Amino acid sequence: MSVAPTSRISIDHPSPERPALVRHVHTDYGELGIPFYDEELDVAQGVPHGYVTRILGMDLQRVAERGGFKVFADNPVWYWDWRYNKQKAFFSDLALLKPSPDEREIADDVLLAVEVVTTTHQKKMEKDTKFQKELNECNGVPEFVLYYPDMSDARSLVWFRLVNRKYVEIEPNQDCFECQSIPGLVFKILPRTRWSPGRKVEVSYKGVLLRDPEEEFRMRLELERERTAAREETEALKQALEAERKARMELERRLAELKNQQS
Repeated sequence: MSVAPTSRISIDHPSPERPALVRHVHTDYGELGIPFYDEELDVAQGVPHGYVTRILGMDLQRVAERGGFKVFADNPVWYWDWRYNKQKAFFSDLALLKPSPDEREIADDVLLAVEVVTTTHQKKMEKDTKFQKELNECNGVPEFVLYYPDMSDARSLVWFRLVNRKYVEIEPNQDCFECQSIPGLVFKILPRTRWSPGRKVEVSYKGVLLRDPEEEFRMRLELERERTAAREETEALKQALEAERKARMELERRLAELKNQQS
């Protein structure tokens, strides 16, 4: 979400001598203060958007805890607004920042910005995919990601990396995006058959796969069910084999008795 107007969406970059951003205390959290609500366009987050910000947000929170970063979810960060030649606060859906003074964060602190794309509202989609990308590019944010949350949308992630002050779209390597600004952070695109609301990708950090606690609980529950079913199947097989063994022994006993009677 952003409090700035986006009437002009074009590539009109500032000079490399962008003024240094000042670490003012953030006081503007939007007139209404509703998370993930775009006041300018009067657009609230949809259900798919909410799933992603919750699940991916918790993944990134674990990255922040393990790596000593900050995770932001629709929190204000000072950017340079080249359109009006002034410093203004803007809001990324999700972001990972380097350690910085609380409530004084600036774009220079942002290592990775993620925008969850609203595809049901044309102007909001343009704002997410064009303006937010341009804003982060112009302010030198190393990596910027578009996340398409709708299950019916075949797209998942579009990843941009800053190269010579310009964003270049990066192709995944075996369905994986490795974050250069945060070494060890990997986003893996899941096969479409494994997509679920809010989960089109898996996030790992330094080799550890991260999951939402409820999702982890569901997976553990399912794993326990599978283990229980396997134990029950094994026990049933053992019982069947034991019954077969006893039946064979009974048959051998009867054959022996019959043989003795005949002799």
